[in-house]
Amino acid sequence: MDGDIYSYGVLLLEMFTGRKPTDNFIDVKMAYPNNLLEILDASATYNGNTQELVELVIYPIFRLGLACCKESPRERMKMDDIVKELNAVKKACSAHATK
Repeated sequence: MDGDIYSYGVLLLEMFTGRKPTDNFIDVKMAYPNNLLEILDASATYNGNTQELVELVIYPIFRLGLACCKESPRERMKMDDIVKELNAVKKACSAHATK
């Protein structure tokens, strides 16, 4: 299960940065939390307030991905906590969309 959690974190980071899983994610760690837009996949587009996107989606997803990719399996998030985090992002996005 720990390998699955690590792999999930790599997948999240890969999707949002556009980098291959074999690439080193040290840039992601260094960019988090203040410079995430610099490492975001260049093909990602969004019509709206960029700061809202960062706060609602980008920041939480990168935090989640990095928490899943901790070197020590003991330090990685547990699956039930991952689900809670994803549900919180979903809820925040839904609430924002209904404004």
